[in-house]
Parts: sequence; structure tokens; C-alpha cells
Amino acid sequence: MLGSTFVRITRLAAHDFLSYERLDLPLDPGLTVVTGPNGAGKTGLSRLLRLAKSGVAAAATGDWTPIARDYTQAGRYGAQAYTVRVGAALDDPADTALVEHLARAAVVTALTGAHAEQAAGFDQALPEDLRARDVLAEGELVVAFDTAMRHPWSVRWQTPHADVDLVRGRVTPRGAAPGPGTATLLDWLREQGDPLAALAVADGQRSTATLGDLLGAGPMELSARALGLDPEPRSIHRLHRALGVPLDTTRGTIGLADVLDMLMRGVVVSNEPGGVDLTGVPLDQMTDPRAPLPADAPLGARLLRRKNGDVALRASFAQAQAMFTALTGADLDVVEQTIEVGPGQHELTAVPVVPTAAPSGGRVDIPLRLSGQGLVEAARLAVVLTEPAPVLFLDEPAANVSAVLQRRLLTRLLDRSAWAQTVVTTHSAHLVPARGPDDLDRIVRLSRAPGGATDVHRASSSRATLDRHSRLLGAADIRDALFAAAVWLVEGATEQEALTVWLAGADAHGLPTPESAHVVVIPVDGDQNFAKHADLMRNLGIPYGVLADGPALREAGPLRTLPGAPNLVAVSNTFADRAVAWAAAGVRTLADDYHDDGSKKGEIEAFFARVNATEWARVSGAGKIRKGTAFAAAVHAPPEILALWRAFLGDVGLPST
Repeated sequence: MLGSTFVRITRLAAHDFLSYERLDLPLDPGLTVVTGPNGAGKTGLSRLLRLAKSGVAAAATGDWTPIARDYTQAGRYGAQAYTVRVGAALDDPADTALVEHLARAAVVTALTGAHAEQAAGFDQALPEDLRARDVLAEGELVVAFDTAMRHPWSVRWQTPHADVDLVRGRVTPRGAAPGPGTATLLDWLREQGDPLAALAVADGQRSTATLGDLLGAGPMELSARALGLDPEPRSIHRLHRALGVPLDTTRGTIGLADVLDMLMRGVVVSNEPGGVDLTGVPLDQMTDPRAPLPADAPLGARLLRRKNGDVALRASFAQAQAMFTALTGADLDVVEQTIEVGPGQHELTAVPVVPTAAPSGGRVDIPLRLSGQGLVEAARLAVVLTEPAPVLFLDEPAANVSAVLQRRLLTRLLDRSAWAQTVVTTHSAHLVPARGPDDLDRIVRLSRAPGGATDVHRASSSRATLDRHSRLLGAADIRDALFAAAVWLVEGATEQEALTVWLAGADAHGLPTPESAHVVVIPVDGDQNFAKHADLMRNLGIPYGVLADGPALREAGPLRTLPGAPNLVAVSNTFADRAVAWAAAGVRTLADDYHDDGSKKGEIEAFFARVNATEWARVSGAGKIRKGTAFAAAVHAPPEILALWRAFLGDVGLPST
């Protein structure tokens, strides 16, 4: 059954799909947090996964209407052809056993033919291990659309040994490794010493099929009764049981597409939840745990199904209640209401509620829909986080809740990663794990390359460097850099304050503001810290520039270890020439000389004094205030600042208009 099968997603890839000219994103087990600036393609990942699920469902059912309705126009910039790939591994024993059951049932079905009385003998004579996992248990689900084709949709399961066309029922061997997927079935059975192999000759063409052919060549008869097999072969009995199909089924077919469809149902993509309450759903659908709920079923439907279900469902309802309390500190329940919608016509309504203490005593059930968007989102998260799904994809979860709740959610996501795979796309620094070096492996940053491809960045360095980077990411403003188009590293808070105030009005001078350009200004707290911050930015693929004090530009200064630092040996020792060399490396300054004589004339405060000595004297003597903010608020943005901002935008490849 679904809750006992565990598929793992190993890769998401696309070509000309939505905003992706080209994407290749490997995924690890456990928790992966996908970050990046706006427009990098984070939300497209969930749509890619939904398309793959829709494609294999269409191949299994033959109903192409949903996928055609939703994805016919999903080509990049109107492209008439596109491809998505979802790598998957069936590395749990329950998954590989299911594939093995399907393989054995396929072989028995193929060999039976005119020898129905021999079916049980065929089954017993087969080796215990057909090695079907070698052919099918790890590969890529490939969904392609091409308007130039008579049938525009193609759905394939590609492994190192076989390319299975799930729509047309064709199998093409891949690779040169011998085995049940590439040898003919008859030859392979003979190699296994099967005494009944000779009987397969009577089946004519089927005797030359490979195991891959049998598994990929469209649906096969599932029901032993429909095949006239008595007694029922053990392999078909096991396949019935594994798929949850009643043994008294008199007619039915099953194929590889059906098995993959069932396994992909264990991949839950949560970014378009249904409504809160439930109306217009027949009572028997709510009380019968076997009746399927649609993927976008309202929250009330999901909760009521669990509350009224069997022991396992009731336990999951209690888990959802506990998760909601852990996230919010409040309680959660669901109550049934019946409303009259016409003469003699009634509808069941399931209303999620937040039981709340009343001022007059007792408790009152407040409908969740009236309790605020934050609690609604927390309830949805509580339900989806307690699903027994082996793969959970969350697109921008907790976008409408407080930072406190987001941090609590991250704790629950990390707990869940111990037994299931979870992928989260987010714009929130509070959902980025930063407890230690191991958490850096969980962070992925997407960015758009100049040619249109989507670049994938992961931290990769020595253990000591990862440890240093993880300590930097402990600060929320550093984690904000993961979502920026670029970062401007400055020496201290005074520079950050002044630049923030002055550049907020940059649009009046025909320049973008840092906010509109998605630029974050980060103080490094001392020139000696530029190099390690820059190394982190480079490791995560974040474009950056540096605004340094004059003394830092010396040949032996703290910037000498900066990635891409210029070779100053070949540059004259004049400050002007050295400043030009540093500017070519993205390091700029407001200083007019080194001033490394202890006078502090090379620091930002000296620039303030040059701009307006009177105002700086007033601000600097005003006690404990934010001097950068106060000075910039009193003085118009100097031309030097606007020129510096324009130069920085050019350094990091951002438009200056």
C-alpha cells in the first residue's frame, strides 16, 4: 500500500520547461532547502514534479485531459517542445519487492499461454530472485511534450539497462550488461536451469521477449481468475496483496506505468492547498476510508477523514493535532455540521476549529477560517507534515506566519528528515538550517546564468571551511544573502546604515535601489573578515563586491587573501594605481589614501567629514545614536556614493537602470 512504499527522488532536470532553459538539480536524502533570488526558478521545481506525476498517471490511466489542460503551454517562451526528468530510486525493500512481484507475475503471465494448467509450476520453477531491481529499480521518469509529434506526449522510464516507453509499450535495451533485461527470456531461464523453459517455446513470439519487454509492453492481465489460473499462482497472489487489489477481482490489468504511478503518489507536492472547510462531499465518501480524496481536498476533508478513520488514521489525526500545538501553542479539532441547501437536500460540512477558552468560562470552538491566516497555514502544515509520504515537497511554506513559527517549523522538518525526504523552497532565512557544517549540505542556491541556464550551487570545501561558513550562516542577515541577486560587503555597521539611507532614494537619480535590485548590504565587522565572508559568497555562487577602508588596500593588508585579489607586485605603490587594481577585482573604497598611520583618515568617518564637516561634527558628538543613519538622513546622497553604487552594479553584473 501507499504508506508502506518508499521512493526517493534523486534528480530534477528540465529543458525548455517554464523558465528553465536548462536545469539539473541532484537531490540527497533527508532535508534539502532550496534558496535563491526571485526569478531563479524555485517555484518551477514543484510544477516540474507535478508534471512528472501527471505524466505517469496519464500513461497508467490513458486519460490525457488533465496534463494537456495544465501543461500544453508550459514551454519556455512559447517553446513547442520541452522535457522534464525526475530521477527516482526504489531503494526500500518494500519498493524492490513490489517490482519483483510485478516481474514474476509478468513472467508467469507470458509463459502461461496455452499452458494454464502449468502456471503454478512455472511460478515454482522461477528463481527466487529475478533481479528485476537491476532492470527497473533506479532510473529516470522522463516526460516530454512535442507538438510536432502525432501524439505530443511521451512518458518513459529510463534505467541503465532499459528504456521503457510507458505510452506505446515499447522497450529498448540500454547498456551491454547481460541479465534478465537484455537476454531473451527463454535463454535467460535456460541459464537459470529452469526445467520448464522448453515449454515456453510453444508460446512463440513471447519466448523471445526479455524481462524488460514483459514489464514495459503495456498492461498485463492482473487477475488470476481472468486468466483462468487455478490454483492462483503465488506471484499473482503477492502482486494482488502488494497493490491492495482485492483477490476476488474478476478482471483487471496492471503494468509498469501503474506501479510507477502508485509509487509516485507517495511524492506529495504541497503548494496549492484546497479550501479550509468542506462542503458538498457525500457522507459515505467521508466515512469510508477506502474512498479516495482528491489531491486538493479541503483541509476539513483531510482532518475529518483522519478523525473518523481506522486506528492508523485516528493516530495520524492525533499527530496532526500535536504538530499544530507544537507550531502554534493552540489546539486544533474538526467538527461536523449538516446544512440544508434546498428542500430536502443537505450537505455535510467539516469545519476545522480552534478550541479556545472563553472569558466566561468553558471553551468555544472558533472556526479556523476566522482565526487568522497564520493559524490556517499552520493547520495545513500540520496535516501535510504528518502524512506518511516518503517524499514531501513544500513550496514557500509558512510564508504568512511569524519568524518564531518558521523556526519551529524548521525543527520539525529536520526531525522528519531522519525518516523521509523533504524538499523546501523558501525566501525566509528562518527556514535555512545553520546548526553546523552538516547543514551546509542541505542548502542549495539557484541562480540564473547569463545564457539562460539555471545554475545550481552547493557548499563544497574542506571540513574546516564548512565549519567556518556554518558559523557565519548562524546570523540571519548572512542567510538573507542566499536570496539576494548580489551582496555588498562593507567594513562595518556605519557604512551599512549610511548606504541604506542614501540608496533608498537612488531611483530619483535613475538608478535602482538595493531593494529593487535585490542587493543585500552586509557588514563584516572589520577588514580582517572580508576574506571569509567573500569565500562563503563564492562557495554559494552569490555575486559580491567589497567596500573597504584605505588601509586594507595595502599589499600586505587583510584583503590579500580575498578570492581574486590582484597581484600588486606589478602595480606601482601609489594609492591611485592600487585602487584601480583593486576596483578591477570588485573592491572599491571611498578613501583618498591609505592613511594607515593610525589617523583613521582612510575610514568612512573621514569621508563623512569631507562631505559635510559641520553636520558630521554634530552627529559624531551626539552620543549613542546610529551615526551612519543620522548623517545620511541629514545630508543628500553625495555624487561619490551614487557613482560607487553604479560601479558596484556593474561589478556584479546587474543593470544600473
